[in-house]
Amino acid sequence: MTPRVWLAVMLLLGGALRAETLPDEGRLDELVLRLGAEPHAARQEAFETLSAYSARFPRYMLLALADRYQETRDLEVRFRLEALLTPLAGRYLFGLPPGFIGINMEWSADGEGKAGIRVVSVLAGHAGEAAGLRAGDLIVGVEEDSVDALGSMQAFSERIAGVPPGTILRFDVTRGGEALRIQFPLDSRPGHLEGAGNERPARVEAWLRELSGRGEPEDPTFPVGHFPREEEGGE
Repeated sequence: MTPRVWLAVMLLLGGALRAETLPDEGRLDELVLRLGAEPHAARQEAFETLSAYSARFPRYMLLALADRYQETRDLEVRFRLEALLTPLAGRYLFGLPPGFIGINMEWSADGEGKAGIRVVSVLAGHAGEAAGLRAGDLIVGVEEDSVDALGSMQAFSERIAGVPPGTILRFDVTRGGEALRIQFPLDSRPGHLEGAGNERPARVEAWLRELSGRGEPEDPTFPVGHFPREEEGGE
């Protein structure tokens, strides 16, 4: 393995390891600032870490990076933020709702002190009920992520909300001391629930308008960067 390939692998692995838990504001500010830093390896490392966060927590990262895009005037930082924001904004452009299990939950821990998501109740008619989740179950893992490593109920919620409805997820569950593995497709989060997120937030709209080069797109389903400009004859 050449030194260049080895460096790329280490950057990717490092970014993934640092992306297990939801980043706080200070951590995000540090990484965004480093997008314009020297040397190139430092910029690339920050970009890969932000990419890994975006893969795990897309809704949270879309809002956080859109805020920082509006605030910075560093062209290098803006260019790299655009590369991160464009795929994240796709779910809003095409109106994809957040993934949804259909449970009321709380942050809890098992007898060994390992953190998890305690199912307080299961909502009738949703994915969790169909899959057989029960009140009292402790969710300790989702796909490759342990809930303990995610670190908070907010991080778990972001992890689920960032997955398109219909996607089959694997959950590791503890029930009465027994370890279970349950997998099922997620529902769409109902629009009437507070914070459902089916509308595009104002700061995401502002970023899309700035990137597209016009004030207000008539057709919100146009891909990012393909809104017709006024000088090009757009209506």
